[in-house]
Amino acid sequence: MLRMKDFRVTVPGRQDELLGYEGEHLARRFAVAVDDPGGWDYRLELRAPGGAADILALEEEDGVLCADLERSALRRAGRLEAQIRGISGERVKRSNVFPLVVGDSLNAEQALPEVQPSEFLQLEQRLSALKTAAAAAAGDAQSAVQSAETAQAAAHTAQTAAENAAASARSAADDAGDAVNAAAVQTQLAAEEAQAAKAARKDAAQAAFDAEFWAQRAEQAGTVRRLSLTLPVGQWDALTQSVDAPGVLPDETAQLIRIVPALASQAAYFAAGVLCTGQSEGALAFTCRETPAADLQIFAVLQGVTAWS
Repeated sequence: MLRMKDFRVTVPGRQDELLGYEGEHLARRFAVAVDDPGGWDYRLELRAPGGAADILALEEEDGVLCADLERSALRRAGRLEAQIRGISGERVKRSNVFPLVVGDSLNAEQALPEVQPSEFLQLEQRLSALKTAAAAAAGDAQSAVQSAETAQAAAHTAQTAAENAAASARSAADDAGDAVNAAAVQTQLAAEEAQAAKAARKDAAQAAFDAEFWAQRAEQAGTVRRLSLTLPVGQWDALTQSVDAPGVLPDETAQLIRIVPALASQAAYFAAGVLCTGQSEGALAFTCRETPAADLQIFAVLQGVTAWS
C-alpha cells in the first residue's frame, strides 16, 4: 500500500503502482495510508504523458485516504504521474510526484474521449461543492437526530409526569373514599349515641317520675316509729291500764298502730287476752280478760297515714 508522511508519498513496490485497468469503472479504490490527516481536504491529481489530467476527491477513513476509481480516471492505459494536494481554507500543500500505472485492457476502443483541463477545474469545484453540501447535510441530520432525542426525552418526561399525576389522583380518590367511609361510620356512631342519649333521657325522666312518686308516697306514708313499752302487773285496774306512748296521735285515722308482744311475754300476753283498746295524745289504753301474772313487754309500731282521695 502507498504511504504518505509529511506529504511525502512512497511506493513500496512496482505492484503498488497499479491503479487499475483501462476502462474499469467503480471496481477499484485508490488508497494511501497517511500518518496524520491533519484536518486537510485531499485531492489526487493524475496526469497522462499526453497532458490529459484528472482530479479525484479523497476521503479519509481510519488513517487511509481513498477514492473509488471511475472510468474517467482509467480511460487510457499507460503510466501516469500522480500528486496529492491538501487544502485547508486558503492553505494549499502538495506531495511529491509519484508514478502510477493503468494496465492494458481489451476494450480500449470504449475509452472515453479526452477531457480538457478546464473541465477538470469545473469538476473539482463541483466536487468541493458537493462535499460541502454533504457535510452540511450531515450536520443538519445530526441536529435533527439531537432534536429528535431531545423531543423523545421531553416526551418521556411528560409521560412520567402524567403517570405521576394519575397516581396522585388515584391516591387522592382512595383517600377521599376512605374519608367518606370514615364519615359514614362517624355518622352512624353519632346516630347511635344520639339514640342512646334519647333513651337515657327517657330512663332518667322515668326515674325522676318514679322517685317523685315514691317520695310522695313516703311523704304520705309518714315516718315509721317503734316504741318499746311495759305493761306493769300492778297497773291493771279493773282489767285496764294506760301507758305513755310518745308519738301516738288521738286520731286513729291519721296513724296506723300495731302492737306486738315481745317473745318473752308472748304466751302470757295472749293467755291474758290483752288488747289495745284506745289511744290519746301520747298514750295507749289496754284491756285484758284476766290480769297477767307478770309485767308484759310489748312493742308499738307507729306509722303515719294519709287518706287517698
